This record gives sequence, structure tokens and C-alpha cells, in this order.
Amino acid sequence: MKQTVKQTAKHAVKTGPAGYACAAGVLLLAGLAGSLPATAADAGTGLELTATAVQKACDITLTPASAFPLGDLASGDLTDKGVARGQGAGGVTLKLSNCGLKDASTTPGVTLSGSHPAAGADKDYLFAGSSESGQAQGYWVVVTPLAGAATFNTTDFIGDGGAVWTGKKGESGAGAQVTLYPGVTCNDSCNTATPGPLSVPLTFTFAYK
Repeated sequence: MKQTVKQTAKHAVKTGPAGYACAAGVLLLAGLAGSLPATAADAGTGLELTATAVQKACDITLTPASAFPLGDLASGDLTDKGVARGQGAGGVTLKLSNCGLKDASTTPGVTLSGSHPAAGADKDYLFAGSSESGQAQGYWVVVTPLAGAATFNTTDFIGDGGAVWTGKKGESGAGAQVTLYPGVTCNDSCNTATPGPLSVPLTFTFAYK
């Protein structure tokens, strides 16, 4: 007896867990005569792919890069809560680069942090140096985004945890640039301040919020 076997291939496309298209093939065999032995179907082996997409933070570049010398400051320039800027009057430039992709739900920003006195009223805009013997005591560093004449106006200073720069929602922050102007003040301790070297570390942190 002559036997003819007809083969028909059907393909369906479905989407896997990670959004990739995969092809599932179905092969139908139809015999006009006779019968084919039954075989167990292969249930297949599944693979679920998982990952977490993280928005890359921008790189921060400071100019000058690591140290910002204010030079020698005369205590007489600091009376009546004055602020002296010395040779650092040109400011520190902060620039963002190598940022992540835009996200419509987040806002890019840079904040400032450092040590500050917490006795009495918390003056978070006064950044302190070392309290060791031989170091300047009663002098602090203040940071403002305003150029021009340096006056002691607390609303012009950036405090610990304060915003240095805030972008628009949905932006990546790439190319953003801001100039800050540090200065030295004796606040309300000008009559009792002790002169000496003053070194104050500040930290700038970028984040999407």
C-alpha cells in the first residue's frame, strides 16, 4: 500500500517576560493511511530574565579641581559679620557631564554638605574646619551662588544639605554649570576668634529625585 505523509508548519509569535519576541512552532503530521506511533511531548525548559534598570548619576567636575585657596585674610576685614573672599573671589565652577538618560519622573540636582556648628541655633550655613590646637578658631567658610560684594546675609548662603543646583523635571542634567563663591566669616565671634590656618572640606552630591 502506498502511503503519503503531509506536513504543515504553523508558527505563532508571543512575547516573553522581558519583552522579547520568541517564535513557537507547531508541526502537524497527517497520514492518509496507516498510523504513527505516539511519542511523549517535550514540556520544554523555561528561562525568566530579570534585570534592574538604574539611572546613572552625572559626573561632577570642579574647577579648581580639589583645593580652593582663599589666601591670607585679615581679621579686620571680617568685623561686623563681614565676609572675606581673598584670592578666591573668582569662585568655584561646578559642571555636570556623563549623565544618565532622561526620566520624566525624576528631577536632577546637586546638594552641598559639610561639618557645621550645632550649638544653640543650628547655623548650618557655617562650615567648620578642624578644632585642633593651632588651627583657626571662630572662623567659618560660607558658600553663596551670588557674585559681587560679599555681605553677611544668611538667606544668600547655601546650608548643609542645601541645593546647589536643581534642574527641571525630566531633564538628565548633562551640561549644567553653576559657579559658587566661598568666603570666610567670623560670624558673631569676631572679638574672640583665634587666627591660624583654616581648612574646610565640602562635599557636592548629585542625585535624581
